[in-house]
Amino acid sequence: MAEAGINTDHFKAHSTRSASVSKAYLAGVSISEIMQQAHWAKEIPLPGIGLTVDADVEHLPEAVPQGNFKPVPAGENTTFIVFDLETTDLVRGGKYPHITQIAASVVGSVSEFSAYVYPKVPIASTAQQITGIIVNNSGTMTVHGQKVHAEDLYSSIDKFCKWLKKYPSVYLIAHNGRKFDFPVLMNAMMNIKCDRIS
Repeated sequence: MAEAGINTDHFKAHSTRSASVSKAYLAGVSISEIMQQAHWAKEIPLPGIGLTVDADVEHLPEAVPQGNFKPVPAGENTTFIVFDLETTDLVRGGKYPHITQIAASVVGSVSEFSAYVYPKVPIASTAQQITGIIVNNSGTMTVHGQKVHAEDLYSSIDKFCKWLKKYPSVYLIAHNGRKFDFPVLMNAMMNIKCDRIS
């Protein structure tokens, strides 16, 4: 991932597939070639780009199968930002997990954002194994054993929104955005009444 220009301090091994696909696309590899190499050849007749409307994500989903991709009209001042959330768990029984990290990177730039978030619920052991994020008994957050600065959800989302405002016409991109990252982020923003965020 580091060789592909991805900051491995923010994006971990589970982001490899999306990072490699993004890098290939930015290098000019056609969507059909990417899908063929990633074995995304089977088209599933589901809404949107192949995802069901069920919000539960009881297991880590596979990459989105081949869909009906169309160009998105973007002006000269468009900013594409890839973001990823780390959470306390997956979506289970309609209950959203708490965010433990928000990380983002501007495509074609070295500009990055990262904020660690103190969750109000325990972090599932599987999430700890995947992300390396742990909150110990004294309330200290560590990532792979290294202490990190963490803040409450409101402060972290406020900083993320202020960072996003620096860029014109932002398009947010996430590997499992439609099924996981976007709903989790929107749920968190609704829970903190984000209309107060500057």
